Amino acid sequence: MCLKKRFLILLFLILPAYSWGEIVKFATINWAPFYGKELKKDGVVSEIAREALKRSGHNLKFEYMPWKRALKKGAKGKKYHGVFGCWYSKDREKNFIYSKETMLDGSPHFIASVKSSVNISKESDLNGLTIGIVRGYATSDALTKLFEAKKSKKWEVSKMYQLFSLIEKKKVDVVLENEFVAQDIFKKKFPGKKFNFKKVGSDFFNGRLFMCWSRKFPEIQKIADEFDKKLKLMKSDGSLEKIKKEFNF
Repeated sequence: MCLKKRFLILLFLILPAYSWGEIVKFATINWAPFYGKELKKDGVVSEIAREALKRSGHNLKFEYMPWKRALKKGAKGKKYHGVFGCWYSKDREKNFIYSKETMLDGSPHFIASVKSSVNISKESDLNGLTIGIVRGYATSDALTKLFEAKKSKKWEVSKMYQLFSLIEKKKVDVVLENEFVAQDIFKKKFPGKKFNFKKVGSDFFNGRLFMCWSRKFPEIQKIADEFDKKLKLMKSDGSLEKIKKEFNF
């Protein structure tokens, strides 16, 4: 056997599987501090997903865009394998396969002015309120029904930071966003300005972060099943907790 062939065989044996594995590509948004292109290693949730995919022989890649566009492009199953970091929403099941395992909890919260007397602990507390929300943002069945029944009013924007001025101008009573994400966005968009907002309740569903795999992407179920298997193992072997500690979560 020639030296060149021996070298190639040796290279094949010692290189990790993921070095020649398929690139798994997701459409998503910048959602610091959970994930985003300006964060260390794309953020804590990205690193958790990256490790799970790496263990099944895949590399992870993101393209960032507005959320509504990410959902539309991710569902097509052409350029992207799906959408990264989804909350569960039943109406999305027609386009996506949800991972069985979740990565972290990114539950949405109702946020209001620090001077607000609003307190939301049950669905009826939302009656009569105007709620600011980013277009395409998932809501609980309870909140969706309130919007449909016109018991609560929805005020949509394209960017989360636009919601802060709506609160300040008293055009909305509360806005919907994870409190840590809201604080991060405010700090970056309005440096030096005080965060005069507070959490006044949570939307009525579990906001854990799923992987949303496009049903139209060829043979996606195999990749999805392997991802779940590896992520579950990461939870039991302590590696997921190790990643969380690295990012101070």
